[in-house]
Amino acid sequence: MIATKTNSSMLEIISPHYASLVLANYEIIRHVRLCWLAEEELELKYPDHIINNELCFEKENGVIRFRLQQNNETVARIHF
Repeated sequence: MIATKTNSSMLEIISPHYASLVLANYEIIRHVRLCWLAEEELELKYPDHIINNELCFEKENGVIRFRLQQNNETVARIHF
């Protein structure tokens, strides 16, 4: 597991295989302090919450969760 913390959020990468893709998306929202606002920022790039054919994201109780579409396995979380 890899963790990165800013003043407003903490990134937790569970699956290193997806680290570069998750980090690229984290850069989009790292300045945001509110979870719902982070979700809106990501929705500008991915309106359907689907990042690619494997990965998608969702907001859940103050956390943006990146998960595999095939089996719902969480690969990373951003805690606000």
